Amino acid sequence: MCGSGVCTSVSEVIIPDTVTEIGEYAFADCEGLVSVTIPGSVNKIGQKIFDGCSNLTIITTAGSTAEQYAAAENIAYILK
Repeated sequence: MCGSGVCTSVSEVIIPDTVTEIGEYAFADCEGLVSVTIPGSVNKIGQKIFDGCSNLTIITTAGSTAEQYAAAENIAYILK
């Protein structure tokens, strides 16, 4: 995704249920990113995947790895 440089054109990402892992820095420097939907199937999230994303909200399910990650990294999140 954006992880290789500043990206301002992507504002929303919906990760499919078939994904189980998100690698380190996957969305780093995606400055335009405001919403990422992460399904409960994701059970591993790399370090600093949203580094440089200051206006981000994660949409996920209760008790998910994404909820735990958002809480630990002080990222806004919504449970669906």
